[in-house]
Amino acid sequence: MAGLLFLFILLLIFLLIVLFSYVSGKIAAKLGKQGLGKWVFLGIMVFLFWDWIPMEITYKKLCENEAGLTVYKAPEQWQKENPGMWETLRNEDYKQKVNIKNGYIIKRKLNQRFLQETYRTRENFSIIRIEENLIDIKTNKKVQQNINFYTDIPTISFVGSGKNFSPKLLMFWMKKTGCPSPKPFEWGDFVKQTYFFDTKNYYSSERK
Repeated sequence: MAGLLFLFILLLIFLLIVLFSYVSGKIAAKLGKQGLGKWVFLGIMVFLFWDWIPMEITYKKLCENEAGLTVYKAPEQWQKENPGMWETLRNEDYKQKVNIKNGYIIKRKLNQRFLQETYRTRENFSIIRIEENLIDIKTNKKVQQNINFYTDIPTISFVGSGKNFSPKLLMFWMKKTGCPSPKPFEWGDFVKQTYFFDTKNYYSSERK
């Protein structure tokens, strides 16, 4: 249903552009300027859609080459290497935000042994990169990493919701909510007493 609505709105926009270009061309012809309509049409199309195809190509490449969940150490292995520690983990939930180039990091101490670092950085063509690392504080090594991408285009329902207007509100064709995953995955419940990540489905640490 959403796909049909997307196509309908896109077709409507295209028809409005054609109509506007046709009327502009007719008016220009009466003023002695022939062929202006096609240049109006081309100019509007380039203005609206110049970054759509580059975004699609870049987004597809990033999803295929970088996105996904990687488990470097399974919970069972961690427990064997740290006997008796699993049962002592207690939720602390301390947060810190650090600004970096093109984005920021959210550092969240989950308990006495695990730290979650979430990097949010901006790529080209409105693409946002999210990298979530789960780190063993004692060894300072990653036990899990999750990378995903989306675009910072608000959904069309935000239009008129009281937010400051931005042309991006109308660029719904650029909307991406996340890379498709070969396997569904979840992060679990922020590393509490009984577990520190969900390993029902995950990628091996060696990306194929």
